[in-house]
Amino acid sequence: MNAFELAQSANKLAPFPDIVCRMNDAIADGTSDAADIGNIILLDPSLTASLLRAANSPIYMRVKSVSNIDEAVTLLGMQEIRNLAFAVSAADTVKAFTNPIVSLEHVWKHSLYTAIIADSIDQGRTNSCGLSLFTAGLLHDIGQLLMFQQKPDLSWRVMEHALNHSDGRATYESERELFGFDHMAVGAELARLWNFPTEIGAAIAQHHLPFETDAVSDVAVIVHVANSVAVLAELDSSNIMDAPQIDARAFEHLGLQLDFVIESAANAREILPDMMGVFAL
Repeated sequence: MNAFELAQSANKLAPFPDIVCRMNDAIADGTSDAADIGNIILLDPSLTASLLRAANSPIYMRVKSVSNIDEAVTLLGMQEIRNLAFAVSAADTVKAFTNPIVSLEHVWKHSLYTAIIADSIDQGRTNSCGLSLFTAGLLHDIGQLLMFQQKPDLSWRVMEHALNHSDGRATYESERELFGFDHMAVGAELARLWNFPTEIGAAIAQHHLPFETDAVSDVAVIVHVANSVAVLAELDSSNIMDAPQIDARAFEHLGLQLDFVIESAANAREILPDMMGVFAL
């Protein structure tokens, strides 16, 4: 089984919600306005409620609270509401990825930390990426969740293989050795099948190795940093040496200061409880 076949198995297990796909297509065709997008969202009461909760969360409530979908689309914009729909739908979709290897809640908590920190980093930059870093951070490890679910025995061997090497081997390197591919490749295939926005797909596909591509994605670089710094938040540490290694080029590429990144981890710890409620599994 290769990365594409593994992603296909997930699509059969938990296809992405049709309403989100319809909304994405409507935005992509360039002829729909905010009212059109709002009307599509309203066809799914559960999605409507989830989007309103998320739009009023600490991450998205930057101007004022919103009470209906029309306000949410107007304030956040169609692109951002689309990204947010992918994020809240993912919380429901990954419930199908239960597995005997790791706690789904633990992996989801790490993903939320990554999402919060990625958004904070982007908001602190002069040249914001202009799309939801939160969503990219939240979905970055979706390929790993699928590997745990579909191939638990081999995934367990991967974890042991990485831990038993004293050279600081990354998990994705052990995945490549034992699976023949890694969770970034699986996530990238899944992103294509689910028609994720391009930059979110790039973050999923490159979050460990953002500079090993001809066209470096700022979104992927931010998620790369946030993915490591999330470990500091999990450990309640301010020592960057406690985090997985960050590519040295990332700070210069993004114009980041180490102090700001560490502060983002501390802030994420304060925000996490609220976000766990909004994006509950």
